[in-house]
Amino acid sequence: GKPNAEEQDKVKVLVSFMLDNYAHIFAVPEDLEAEVKRRLQEEKSRQQASCGGDTFCQKITTEEYAEQARIGSNEAVTQLLDGILSNPRFSQKEKKKKLKEFQRVYPDIYRLRFPDDTVPVASRRSSL
Repeated sequence: GKPNAEEQDKVKVLVSFMLDNYAHIFAVPEDLEAEVKRRLQEEKSRQQASCGGDTFCQKITTEEYAEQARIGSNEAVTQLLDGILSNPRFSQKEKKKKLKEFQRVYPDIYRLRFPDDTVPVASRRSSL
């Protein structure tokens, strides 16, 4: 049934106590927090110590990483250029349009491939 006045008073006291002491009541025990931090640190150390399997790990500088990323990106973009030149599904007009766009977006790589700014004649006949 309906709670009587004494039960309501007990509920009010309990809720009041919980509101006054919520930080202590819901605080994570220090020993539990320390144990979780220790285990997380162990796991982090374990992951840093091994790359898994037959993988070789070597720390590199930020500059070396940036250079590796640049080289990898340039290789992928060069493959894209090769794909444009060799794709038989593109008409000559489509290839010219894609090459112009490529030249606009990747001028440095385009210049490396076509230093005199012309597509080789053999490539035009067979690829374009």
